Amino acid sequence: MAEEKEPQLDIANFIDFIKSSFNATLENIYEIQELSEKVLAEISRNEKIIHDDAEKALRDFLNISKQSREEFKNVMEHGFRQLENIFKKN
Repeated sequence: MAEEKEPQLDIANFIDFIKSSFNATLENIYEIQELSEKVLAEISRNEKIIHDDAEKALRDFLNISKQSREEFKNVMEHGFRQLENIFKKN
């Protein structure tokens, strides 16, 4: 019976590893995006080269990026929950 549980434990551990790798990568993406937003905001404040329309387009792009990032995160977390339910039930 222990032999039957071992592959499931391996699969569960693998899912946990993939999930934590994904979360670490996502955190890095968050940090990069936040830093990029701060740099661009600072540039737009200090330089009059960026016109109002360009600044608005940039802000819209950053907001859409954040929303897309959250949607992607939610989809991945849902998928991880489904995998965990499948493999951890047995």
